[in-house]
Order: sequence, then structure tokens, then C-alpha cells
Amino acid sequence: MERPKGRTTPMRVLCLGYFRTGTQSLATALELLGYKPYHFKVQVHDHVGKMHDGGKWAEAFERVLLDAGAQHYEKKDFDELIGNCDAMLEPSFLYRDLLTAYPEAKVIVTTREPKNWLASMRKTLWAVMPWPWHSVVSSDPDYGAPWWHYLSTSMKLICNGDFNDEQLAERRFLEHYEGVREAAGDREVLGFDVKDGWEPLCSFLGAEVPDCPFPRENGGSGFIDLHVEWFRTLAGKSMA
Repeated sequence: MERPKGRTTPMRVLCLGYFRTGTQSLATALELLGYKPYHFKVQVHDHVGKMHDGGKWAEAFERVLLDAGAQHYEKKDFDELIGNCDAMLEPSFLYRDLLTAYPEAKVIVTTREPKNWLASMRKTLWAVMPWPWHSVVSSDPDYGAPWWHYLSTSMKLICNGDFNDEQLAERRFLEHYEGVREAAGDREVLGFDVKDGWEPLCSFLGAEVPDCPFPRENGGSGFIDLHVEWFRTLAGKSMA
């Protein structure tokens, strides 16, 4: 079933933190609070297993952030992708255009110490990205190919695709957060560490604290095994 194109509900929250800073845990928390969040990892499939959004986000990054022409992504463009959601999490690279498109939304940035973020990236994304995905993703045009387009383009923004250049990656990480706060201007921004749990989040959103533990999702355990299995599946398809 196709999602409706265009906005069907007001955007209430923009969560503009980086990869591997607790965004998936926050997405689950917002869902428990009654929001309908958009997080790339959990919102990319339709009911027949196709990835709607990977290629579209990658093309947006290329058009707005990597193209020398530096175009803007407009509200109508965002609404075609995330119009049925009222909280936006990942991807957050287009934070300037998101803040312009949704001036009434509350702003949250998930935070993490840079050294801990780098360690998480080493154990997860940077551990699997050097594998020869380009040789197998073409066997899965509905999911694998757009997923790879999205992720490889994202890595250009994070570290120019060089997973060994941690100095550049850390600089871009810090620049992202500085840029969000600068672009937010006078808007209140909640810097949120998922370790802090429900209280600061619910206070900022004006919500009651749920009677359940704060979610902890998308940790490093099992990440490599999951991607090994998927790589083998794609490789098997490409050899069929």
C-alpha cells in the first residue's frame, strides 16, 4: 500500500541528531508517547518489502549538499516523503531545510561524546561498509540497491567515504551540531542523551512520563551478524 503523498498531519518534532546517537531509541520513545515518527531504518518499507525512500534521500543529499549548485529541499519535497509522520529523526543532514520547512516544530538533538560515537561507528557501519556491497546489491533493486545508494552517499557527507579518516568524521560530527543550533536561531533546542531517560524528554514535550523503561534499541550487538547474513543472501541472489 502506497503512503499518501503530501502532509496529512502537522509536523510536531524535529530530531536532528547524527547517526548512532540514539535516534532509533528516541523514535520508539516518541511512538510510545503517541507520535508517528519517521526514522529511516524503521520507515523505509512498504507492505511488499520495497524501499521507498533510500534513493530519494540519496538524490536529495546529492542535489542539496553535494552539488555545487546547492539547491534547497522545499516543504513540498519533504511532505512527499514524510507527510504522514509528525516527528522526523533520520536522516538529519538536511537540517537547515527541515527547520525552514517546519518552523512550528519542537527541536531535539540526540547527543553523544565524539569518542563514543566514533567507537560505535567503528563497531557497526564502518565495519561493514568496506565489504564489496556494490557487487551484490544490484541483485535486489527493490531494497539492496537504494539502501546502498543512501548509505554510501551518507558516508560521503560524514567522512568523504574514507572510513579511516576519523579526524574528518569527528569534525563533521561537531560541525553538524554547531550548524543545527545556529540554524535553529531563537528556537529552543533540547540536547538529549538517551541515557537520561524519560524525564527531560517528556518535560520538553509537555507529556506524561510513561510507566515503562526508556527504550534501548539498535545497539552494536548483532549488527555484524545481521549484515553478514544479508550480504550472503544478496550474494546468493547475484549468483543465481
